[in-house]
Amino acid sequence: MIMQIKNKKQNFQNATRNLMKFLTFDEQKSTRRKVYSSLYAIIFGLLITSIIFYIRGVSQFSRESSRINFFSLISFIFKNGFSSSNTYLFLNYFIVFGFSGLGVAFAFKSGLFNIGASGQMLLPAVIFYSMLILARFRAGEEISFTILALGFLIFVIGGFFLGALVGILKSFFRIHEVITTIFFNWIVIYIAQWMFNSGHDSILLGSGVSTEFRDKFISNFSFGTAIYSIELSLTHNFIIFGVALFILLAIGTWFVLSKTMLGYKIKVLGLNKTNAKYIGLNEKFLSILVFGFSGSLCAIGGFFYIVINQNSINSLSNGPIAIAFESIAIALLALNAPLGVIFTSLFYSMLYTSAPVLQLQNGIQKVNVEFQTLITGLVLFMSALSVMFYKFKPFEWIYKQMHLLFNKKYWQSYIKYKQDKVHNSLYYQRQIYRHYLEHLKIKKQISKEKKQLENALFDKVLSTKNQNSKEILETYADIFKERSEFNLKVKALGFDNLQNFKQSHKLKKVNLKNQYHFDKNQLYQAAHKKLKLKGIFS
Repeated sequence: MIMQIKNKKQNFQNATRNLMKFLTFDEQKSTRRKVYSSLYAIIFGLLITSIIFYIRGVSQFSRESSRINFFSLISFIFKNGFSSSNTYLFLNYFIVFGFSGLGVAFAFKSGLFNIGASGQMLLPAVIFYSMLILARFRAGEEISFTILALGFLIFVIGGFFLGALVGILKSFFRIHEVITTIFFNWIVIYIAQWMFNSGHDSILLGSGVSTEFRDKFISNFSFGTAIYSIELSLTHNFIIFGVALFILLAIGTWFVLSKTMLGYKIKVLGLNKTNAKYIGLNEKFLSILVFGFSGSLCAIGGFFYIVINQNSINSLSNGPIAIAFESIAIALLALNAPLGVIFTSLFYSMLYTSAPVLQLQNGIQKVNVEFQTLITGLVLFMSALSVMFYKFKPFEWIYKQMHLLFNKKYWQSYIKYKQDKVHNSLYYQRQIYRHYLEHLKIKKQISKEKKQLENALFDKVLSTKNQNSKEILETYADIFKERSEFNLKVKALGFDNLQNFKQSHKLKKVNLKNQYHFDKNQLYQAAHKKLKLKGIFS
């Protein structure tokens, strides 16, 4: 019985130690701090947006304003984002944002800017649907598992090819990746518009085909393909597979970057390419490899968005795929941390899943399409303050304040600090007036002599016009000597005493404050050390 109680006590202490270690201290876990930074940015961004939503709702729907509060928007987003009726839509968005965000974050981690997620999503889709059309696979026919698996492989290879091509152009031709990826986005769009254009004979169908026959393959809305349906159970299975694959790849990417030599090389490449070159890394090969892998990840996101979600290529007339550019925001919000991408992808999936319902609500919740952009914009603004959030440790702060609140020595130190501060301030107020009067007296005393000296020195400067170089040097030496002697005389009279007294007072204030904070931290560290010895912290 006693052993069971001891075991339970030990288990409780271990659980408490592990929980507090995860929530508070352990400064070395930079990945965890990045996850926290992302979560804080999301939380504060949602809170600010909710306040704006509340103010807008009260002013626009005054009759029903009692039905909304500061947290109405947050509750609505969570309610509809995680609704059981939207489960697979939510998971599909999670996969799309997850893979594309992970791809962009991986490239950013190595110092490469992948702005081409749209092209890397679309090019494999163009190849895949071109193969379906060439095989005369008609709209309305369900795509089998084999075709989907082949399509998935095409997306992986196609994304790697386009990404690696960007890396080759950067490594061997010195073309910046931002320019290359943006150009490729539009090149792929124009290729897709040319191949899937209902306005003229398609290269995939040949000339002279009827409109009825063409509509079975090409969208009749100018640009795009017809809709190819997929069996619902097969769609769900692929979505579950995608979620599992994304989480595994996110963890695997984190492990490679954090624990392996390859990850170290990639991070060195991102920190300083010159250093990477001098320590013997193959900069060109690494750049091509990183961009290829990044392109593959973005392409997998494109597979789940274009093939699984949309069932077709559409909206080509609007330019590059808009949702692809959210990957940049997701990566930045996650501070390029692979594990952070999981959380930011969940957040964006929740927003996109709830957005259509949010816009269609009657009365209070009805908002414009732009309101969703406001949410993401504010969250990104919060993420720009990542340095602040990186040091934001609420659990440690709460524990620290609670400990100090009930510590007798802390209150003694606090009272002493306040007393010394007041005493120093009163002494300053008494002495500053006396020093000020003395300063005015000395200033008045030397003002006449100073003016005479300046006039005399000015006359000497004018006299140098008719002197040779040696005489000029002697004159300026005399000027310097007289000026120095006057400054020493002024200093001896106590002209600088006022400024010195002010500086001394300011220094005393700083020293008192530093000593107070030092004593406070010493008390906290001593308490923390005792808790570590008891097994609560490690």
